[in-house]
Amino acid sequence: MIQSEAQLEQQFLEKLQEMKYTYRSDIRDLDALESNFRQKFERLNFVSLSDDEFRKLLQENVTADVFTASKRLREKQTFTRNDGTTFDYSPVTLSADHMTADGQLTATVSVTNTGRYDADEIVQLYIHDRYASTARPVKELKGFQRIHLKKGEQREVTFTITPDLLRFYNAQLEWVLEPGTFDLMVGPDSKHLKTTTFEVTK
Repeated sequence: MIQSEAQLEQQFLEKLQEMKYTYRSDIRDLDALESNFRQKFERLNFVSLSDDEFRKLLQENVTADVFTASKRLREKQTFTRNDGTTFDYSPVTLSADHMTADGQLTATVSVTNTGRYDADEIVQLYIHDRYASTARPVKELKGFQRIHLKKGEQREVTFTITPDLLRFYNAQLEWVLEPGTFDLMVGPDSKHLKTTTFEVTK
């Protein structure tokens, strides 16, 4: 059953009263708690929430910590980044589809501000080693660049892939780069990514 705004508001107020009793706190402490939660949430997720969005966030997460609330945001995609700003990513292009153990290549993506405002964007680079001798993360953050784009502006962002970015400690605790297939992913977060692949040879 969909709850009305009035019902959500009442639940929110009741939860605040519960928190006031639980923490033996006065309302000024609760205001400080809300402000601290909002600041941490915005820094963690690179968003700027309007008052209405923050009110909804509190209604849904008033008893949750900031990391749990952030996880819910990523799963539900409830809020729009930067209050109306969106970005479009082109497919990733590589300077080569393979590299040697002592070589390098570059990955380039075009980012366009398709939203209503000038804004910053955090372009993130992830890599996955498909066939390593030791299990590797499915998405390992290897770099990021913060760029500022005016409304409608497009810019190319380039990452240089070096052997050191691909090395890891194997079962013998040796710092190695193993030949194989790598997934390279670029996007605004770990969920919305443009993916390509390349090979590393000896």
